[in-house]
Amino acid sequence: MEPRITGRKNVFQTPYFSLVAKTISGHLDDDPFYAIEASDYLAVVAVTENDELLLVRQYRPAVEDFCLELPAGTLDTDESPTEAARRELLEETGYIADEIRELGCLITDSARLANRMWCFFAPRVRAVANHPREKGIELVVVPRDRWLETLRPPALRHGLHLGALYLAVSSGQFTLPSR
Repeated sequence: MEPRITGRKNVFQTPYFSLVAKTISGHLDDDPFYAIEASDYLAVVAVTENDELLLVRQYRPAVEDFCLELPAGTLDTDESPTEAARRELLEETGYIADEIRELGCLITDSARLANRMWCFFAPRVRAVANHPREKGIELVVVPRDRWLETLRPPALRHGLHLGALYLAVSSGQFTLPSR
């Protein structure tokens, strides 16, 4: 018999996530399985008309450190992933994308998290004059000759954002410079 969810109970809720206890048929013991349910989110690989990659740096309390990341954010309930990608890009970087291409959708952590991350590529993004950016976020504009050193640890350590970059490279839409 294949396992299936036979019950679910919300055991803890915050504005950001819920902890859900799930019972599973055919499970070896009676202990519930716990999953964290949170909003889907997205990340954007954005390149300017001058072949610069847009990244952001911000303090992340979960890891107690500043992190270099792709522009990213959560999906609001009333918007499509593409609309959210355009909004987050503008809010975090002050740049707009005339064109935005979906690269795919990743499972964030199949063991514990019940959300997804939508990945996008935005070529030839343009700065909007005097557009206010989200507080606490530093825009990092990376010239093409520094992409390789910037897009790997220890500079960029966000695993899911590395996954989005992989999707952009493997689709042929984002080409890394030769060494």
